[in-house]
Amino acid sequence: MRGTTPLPPVGPVEPAGPALREIAGWIAERLRGSEQAPSIEAAVLTGSVLCGDASSRSSDIDLSLFVRDDPADPEWIAFARRLRAGIPDLSVHIDRLAGFADRAPLLACRLRAEQLPLLGRIGEAELPWPSVRCLRSAGLIWAQQTANQVQQRLIREDLRVADPLALAWQCSKLCLDALRFRLLVRGGRTTDAPALVARVTAHPPLAAGWGDAFLVMYDIAREFRPPPADPSRAAALHVAVAIAAVRGAQDELTKAG
Repeated sequence: MRGTTPLPPVGPVEPAGPALREIAGWIAERLRGSEQAPSIEAAVLTGSVLCGDASSRSSDIDLSLFVRDDPADPEWIAFARRLRAGIPDLSVHIDRLAGFADRAPLLACRLRAEQLPLLGRIGEAELPWPSVRCLRSAGLIWAQQTANQVQQRLIREDLRVADPLALAWQCSKLCLDALRFRLLVRGGRTTDAPALVARVTAHPPLAAGWGDAFLVMYDIAREFRPPPADPSRAAALHVAVAIAAVRGAQDELTKAG
């Protein structure tokens, strides 16, 4: 499959809105001015924060930091903590670029397709697109582990949640990852949430049995719809939708082998 579909353009991507421009500028300034700067191979923002239509108040600001030395070094952890002190919603992922596509193929695809470069760049030479075989293998492991974990949450008698919107966001993220794996193993190169939601709307078979409930849940999570009147019932439905989406991806990935 590799090379048959044109790759999305690789940065720089214009930040969506003044808030993100301010955040990106603040992080980039601290990366460039840090003692660790020479050891940073690339730093990019990715995920829902890049698109206002896909974000919610539960969204993290995802920073992927690729370093030349040991990512587990306490100095990197301390550096990430200093960044988080300025932006509490910041989620910092520290790793090496070498071999990353094999270790984390889904995130590698997202880094290639959705990125706002802050320092350095990530393109084909730095991060090759993961193979379909690697994506399928990772997807099957993800689906089995995720379905089991979410199912245990559904089995619990008490599904009352302090923040039903946050749960809707968590469950909708699982649905989106299920869609990402299904489309990527077919050779697709799209990973951003708005495009995936549009595909669910335009191609109901992609989300047979859970598509409509997912779209409602997704809008609740982003507060485009009012919060559910019965939070416990809604929580059970959201978890069930997430399981259905993950199991659907698992079935398709299994058949694709």
